[in-house]
Amino acid sequence: MDSHPTPYARILAGIREQLTGDPERDLPFLNEQAERYREEPWARPFLRELGRIFYDLMPAEQRAEAARVLDAEMERMQALQQQAWEHLEQGRLDQAQNLLDELRQAVQGLGESDLDAAFVDYSDPLEAEFHRLTDPKAKTFRPSPLSHRPLLILQARIHLLRDEPEQALEVLGQAVSRGPVSARLRLLRLEVLQDLGRAEQAFQEALQTLPLCHVPKDLAWGWRILGWCLAELGRGEAALVALLYSLHHRWDPSALAQLVRLLDAPAAPNPEECVPRAAEVLKTEGIPPGPDPLWLEAARNLQERSGSEEDEEAVACGAQVQAALEVPDLDAVLRRYRDERIRPTADPELESTPAGRFLRSLQESMVGWFSRAQAEQAAKTLQESLDRAEEAGNQPFWASQWTGVEAGRDLLFGQPILAEMGGQILELAARKEMPAGPAAAWGVLPLPGQGGRVLLTPEGERVPVLFAGSLFFAYLLGKVLASCLPVLRLEDGEEGLGFHRTGIEEHLRTATEVHQRFVELMVSAVRGNPGMAPPWILGGTPGPLASLLCEAAEFFLLAEQFALAAQEPTGARIEPLEEGLEVQTLVFAEQEQIQAVAIAMQLAAAIQAEEGLGFDLCVAAIVAHLSGLSLVEQLSGTAEREDITSARIRYMVILELLRQHVPDALELSENMLHTMDLLWQHNGAAIMELLKAGE
Repeated sequence: MDSHPTPYARILAGIREQLTGDPERDLPFLNEQAERYREEPWARPFLRELGRIFYDLMPAEQRAEAARVLDAEMERMQALQQQAWEHLEQGRLDQAQNLLDELRQAVQGLGESDLDAAFVDYSDPLEAEFHRLTDPKAKTFRPSPLSHRPLLILQARIHLLRDEPEQALEVLGQAVSRGPVSARLRLLRLEVLQDLGRAEQAFQEALQTLPLCHVPKDLAWGWRILGWCLAELGRGEAALVALLYSLHHRWDPSALAQLVRLLDAPAAPNPEECVPRAAEVLKTEGIPPGPDPLWLEAARNLQERSGSEEDEEAVACGAQVQAALEVPDLDAVLRRYRDERIRPTADPELESTPAGRFLRSLQESMVGWFSRAQAEQAAKTLQESLDRAEEAGNQPFWASQWTGVEAGRDLLFGQPILAEMGGQILELAARKEMPAGPAAAWGVLPLPGQGGRVLLTPEGERVPVLFAGSLFFAYLLGKVLASCLPVLRLEDGEEGLGFHRTGIEEHLRTATEVHQRFVELMVSAVRGNPGMAPPWILGGTPGPLASLLCEAAEFFLLAEQFALAAQEPTGARIEPLEEGLEVQTLVFAEQEQIQAVAIAMQLAAAIQAEEGLGFDLCVAAIVAHLSGLSLVEQLSGTAEREDITSARIRYMVILELLRQHVPDALELSENMLHTMDLLWQHNGAAIMELLKAGE
């Protein structure tokens, strides 16, 4: 407890001890404490906690009256804020500044602790909507129509329009210092640093900002500023690559003009030489990985510009770069993708089929992502957050409220909490309160009776592709459920895991829409444009969150494949995703999908809990599937036919395959028994007989 306390924890605990329960005595005492510590560096979270205690102690009538007055004042302030932005957009800067000054006085008069206690400060409307759906206290702590950070952003915009970048930078620094901020606010600050010519400072901040960018507009903005920084710092090769990445995410004339100036410089870098070394250059500079070397062709085209005016050059460059993205020969792209990215370990038996080679490359790309150091760091972060929650009275807290909690909570994806979530899904499914999500099942094999996706090339060849869309959906599902799951909850005086069901339907619909978009991006990747997909999907270095999640998600997907393979699909359909490219999808009934997901969660938790069950074993199990040896089909069929001998032979063949891939695993049979028993408890006795017969 004392190893990671918040700075004000003991003070807050001492204040709680002095409370008597008498509002007439306690409320003035809390006001005194607020004034006493208002200037401390940790005053903002401290005042928030103090404000909540204050409102909890207020008599109901007084609290209702205070809320009414506060609501009225906030509505007035919201109207003032809207008017100020309208003045700003129409160029009436003096009127906007006058309204902003009035707003500041209103906020100061209302009291920051009152605002923090009664309202949750969300700068992003989407974040506010997300928490409205997930936070059980949403009716008490409402999204504020006016928060402090938007006022600072408004002031920064006024300074920028008045050509006062130094003042704007100072105000944006205040906004960033108030806590977690969106990538766009950080990008605005980078833009100001660029205007001021502070390349070194902008470079350092850009490296911290880029991992926070997710949408193409933000990615293009961040890469463009980073390209300017690198060019100013004399790192021409890295600057050229960064600007190409910016244009890759969004067509931006300013980035293109910057690129033209860079190539026209006397010591311009040679794209044909430097772009192939992009990975090494970026690694040296500490920059996250970007798109595929497909941009080499675009860089070559840029060298062939005509000697016309800059605007015409920009148009010509644009046409050439866009043309470089067209990939007419899909087979060549896939072949190049395999040749450049897949370097399987020597294993002639496994590499004798395309599917085996693909699985080996998949295995190599996954191994090492989930390091012990990352796990220990995430566990430490989570423990710090749990300590803070305990100091705050064991109230439920949410990932966005504490820095680092999100990474710590995602570590729980493969721990016992996963099985708890699976049980909750089954319970919801029984009452028909939850949609099933996407109709497609995950898989790598185009075999009859198996759930999965296969990529159909224009020539009709079925390429066994691990379509990472389902990995992404598993990620989304985990995020949705983690957001609905308070880490701590008090129930009848005892601590326990809580599951808040509000908004699950909305979240899953959103996740499904994002999943469909992700499938489109993956198709673009297969067509030769892998830079559109997150780099951790196609190989390379994943972000911290993906590092913590991907191994558990892979276990989840394998378990989901097993669970679906034991059931019959209701049909199949061909989905045209773009011209010449289709995806074949096997469809399962809604109830079966929900049950498969829930069972997969429980199985994934069991897999991660066992020492002898690692990713190598899971890959070997998929190889067994590709060999036509369906463990699930045989075992589930055995329970009905009581054909122990046939199932035992097939099971021992699969077990031997697993032993080949995990030669040092101890007590493998017992581990497999434990895992399979969780998935098919009604087959537990039959599996036990198989294991005993095989000893």
